[in-house]
Amino acid sequence: MCSIEEVRHSVMKGHFKLPPRLAELAVWTFENPERVAFGSIRSIASDFGVAGSTVQRLVASLGFASFKLMKVQFQIYLRGRSVALPTWS
Repeated sequence: MCSIEEVRHSVMKGHFKLPPRLAELAVWTFENPERVAFGSIRSIASDFGVAGSTVQRLVASLGFASFKLMKVQFQIYLRGRSVALPTWS
């Protein structure tokens, strides 16, 4: 399974042949990773203004077996980006 960074890079380089609206949604997901990591198909569809089936098509087009697995990858991505908090004395 690819990391979100690898998928993002592939989308930006045009390696996935996505219809224009699906490509826009893909870019939006990379710009809003927390909405994917902690949202639902319905909330993402509503936020972006598409049907839930469009989100499901994106999931499949990006090579994820399910939305749940894509969410997990976005959660892993966010954990990797998190900044360590200072220790309090």
